[in-house]
Amino acid sequence: MFTKDIVKIPEKVKFNTKKSGIYVYQILNQSYSKEKKYSIDSRVLIGKKIDDNTMHPNNNYFKFYQLENKKEELKNPRTFSDTLSVGDIMLLQSISDNIKLSECLEKVYDEDVKNMIINMASYHIIENSSVYQHYPTFAFKHPVLGKRVYTDSHISQFLHDKINESLIHEFFKLWIEKQSIEGRVIVSYDSTNINCEADGIEISEYGNAKDDKEKRIVNLSYVFDQKNGTPLFYELYSGSITDIAECSKMLKLAKQYGLNHSIFIADRGYFSMKNINSIMKNFDGFIMMAKINNVFIRDTLKENKVNISKVPNYIEKYGVFGIRVKQKLFKQDFDCDARYFYLYFDELKYNADKSNLIILANKDYNEGKELIGTTLSKEDYEYHPYCKFIIDDETEKVTDVEFNQEEFDNNLSESGYFVIVSSLEKEPSKILDDYRNRDSIEKCFRTLKTELGFSKLGVQSEQNLRSKVFIAFIASIIRNHILRSLKELRIKSKKDYTVNAALNSLSRIEATKLGDKSHMVLYSLTKTQKDIIQACGVKLSDINKNYPGF
Repeated sequence: MFTKDIVKIPEKVKFNTKKSGIYVYQILNQSYSKEKKYSIDSRVLIGKKIDDNTMHPNNNYFKFYQLENKKEELKNPRTFSDTLSVGDIMLLQSISDNIKLSECLEKVYDEDVKNMIINMASYHIIENSSVYQHYPTFAFKHPVLGKRVYTDSHISQFLHDKINESLIHEFFKLWIEKQSIEGRVIVSYDSTNINCEADGIEISEYGNAKDDKEKRIVNLSYVFDQKNGTPLFYELYSGSITDIAECSKMLKLAKQYGLNHSIFIADRGYFSMKNINSIMKNFDGFIMMAKINNVFIRDTLKENKVNISKVPNYIEKYGVFGIRVKQKLFKQDFDCDARYFYLYFDELKYNADKSNLIILANKDYNEGKELIGTTLSKEDYEYHPYCKFIIDDETEKVTDVEFNQEEFDNNLSESGYFVIVSSLEKEPSKILDDYRNRDSIEKCFRTLKTELGFSKLGVQSEQNLRSKVFIAFIASIIRNHILRSLKELRIKSKKDYTVNAALNSLSRIEATKLGDKSHMVLYSLTKTQKDIIQACGVKLSDINKNYPGF
């Protein structure tokens, strides 16, 4: 993406002419090819030519050069609109102050950087976008902190220069300290991945993509305070690294940040002896969804199936049956006395699992019949578990296929069941409460991709990527506070008190400039607007006021 800035074409560059225009490349180095008998350039695109002397730069340009008018841009900020939308952004700014988010940022960054981080996080939340190309228009229409409207090229430079990894970790420590976590705390841990196709970003790799398997991804894990759903810290890592492998690093970070007295809740993607033993060695315990293909899990389930579905074990709140048993988890487990298996059966899950299994098995069987007359590979046997192939001894070709009813029955026998393993001894209903309350982290990831515009990352460098993810984390904290604050109001009306509906309502609170005076809110706030503001712990006077200097 090329910015609207106009800069001089640097010296010692090369051009490439295409139908869409003439593109300017920065030469990084040259190497002589003995095979081709000429020098090959290592180069990167930095702009699109306008005329013989000027071009529109892209983000790569700012890695090598500064804008010539950058200082002038800072001294002479653009003016603001005569009518500012104040309700939505002032709510976000006030929340940042009230929950001590601004304070933590200001201890790590200077005031200008802190202001830009909160402004850009507000842009994510209000505009449901992570494309900074439209930020100048947003700032022009809102009373942003710092009272400056910056261009998208300045924002790119800001992302590249002002936010770095060491300062982010320093912020995490301060932020977790500010939560005043006392005693044992339950934290949720989960990860997602985001498409990132830009060249030159080392951590963007092919991995276990949840959306598009053909695209490179980066992985992003979050740790939440389970009690209030507040994001505590995150870790960004390479797309090819598995969840199980990354978990050990996250645990080390959690210890560094002072979360020693924590109970970790995680899904089956982190289920391994190494991770569980690491948690038990350094923290207070765990609650984890188990993999049923684990030998001890499967055996324990078989031994106790007859007891699970008894009426006294019914948990009405969730419509499932559940029991607790004490059992060794791994053969090499050094702490087998502290493992509790919570075995559940869900009738609705059973019916859904059964339908899916029938469709899968039938498809597998029909595909297997198409192999009649062929010679099977080792992979063919592995890919078709519901087929029993009849092989001719002489030709070694398939003559017939029978359905593998035994395999089907074995898988069907596990349908509807799920197992949670924990170091804690609780009632099955309480453990299920703890585990299902981790839905805040899943909602956050959905919000990140749908409401904050992070389904894919529009960045050209790894530093910009890391900075952008940090700003989205700040936005997640603020948005989560609004979501929790409006919980009681949503009971009255789901339609009017979602986060987006609330912000849309507040966006209609406008301040108008009268002559050369301050911007003023001319109209009274509606009851809905007042309810939203007060529910979020913000004073009406923080919004319904004059706005000088814009």
